[in-house]
Amino acid sequence: MNNIILPNTAIHMTETSNNYVICGQYPHILAALDKLNCCSLVVEKSTVLPSPVARHADMLCINVGGRIFTYDSALLQRLSAEGFCCAVPSVPQGGQYPHDVGLNCLLLDGYMVCNVRHCAPEVLAAAEQEGLQIVHVNQGYTRCSTAVVNSHAVITADCAIAEVMRKRGIEVLNIRPGHIAIEQYDYGFIGGCCTLLREGLLLFSGDPMTHPDGAEMVRFIRAHGCDYVVTPTGGENMLYDFGGCVVVGKKKPC
Repeated sequence: MNNIILPNTAIHMTETSNNYVICGQYPHILAALDKLNCCSLVVEKSTVLPSPVARHADMLCINVGGRIFTYDSALLQRLSAEGFCCAVPSVPQGGQYPHDVGLNCLLLDGYMVCNVRHCAPEVLAAAEQEGLQIVHVNQGYTRCSTAVVNSHAVITADCAIAEVMRKRGIEVLNIRPGHIAIEQYDYGFIGGCCTLLREGLLLFSGDPMTHPDGAEMVRFIRAHGCDYVVTPTGGENMLYDFGGCVVVGKKKPC
C-alpha cells in the first residue's frame, strides 16, 4: 500500500470493502480509504463553521442506528440516492459554540454521550428510539474529544468524559491534551485525528507515536484487539485533527 504504514498485522481488505465512510476533503485520508476499499462520501466545506473545522465530518454528520443526520444538503442527496435514511436537523448550525455542536456526539454500544442542552433534538430522539442511554456532559465536543477503540474502550484527554465512561464500565486511557496539529488553534483533539473504521481497525491521520503518550496509546489499542493504519501528514508525521470520519456502513434501505 503506497503511503500507508501498516505497523502491526496485514489489513484484510474484504472486511472494509464497500463500507460507506463520510469524511472531509483531505487527500491523505481519501487515499487511505480508497486503498482500504471503502466508499468515500465527501462532506462539503461549511460556509458557517470556522475555516479550520469547516470540512470536519464530526461537526457536520452523525450516524445514529443507521439514520444519518447532516447539515450538508448535497451530501444528504447523495446519501438518499445511495439508499440511506437521512435528514437535516431542524435547528440550523451556528458558527460558534454552542451552536456548532448539535451533531458532535460520542456513540458507543448502548450509550450516547453529549451535551444534551445543545444536541440536535432529532439526534436525541433517534438515540432514544435506538434504546441508547443518553449521558450528559458539559463538554460539547464529545466526539472530537474521544477516540473509540471498541465498544468498551476509549482514549481521551477530557477528564469529565473519562469519569462518566469509567462509571459505566468503559476502559479509558487518559492522555495529556495537545500535541495534535490543526490550523489556527493551539491543538486538535484525539477523536478528530482517528476513526474506528470497523471492529479491530483504527485509521490515524499521522502517527500516534509522535504524541508523548503514543507508546501508551499503541499498547492500549493493541491490548483491546485493535490494529491501526497510519496515513502520512508530512514532516514528522504528527497527528493531525481532520475531524475524523463518520462510518455509515453498507447500503441500507429506508
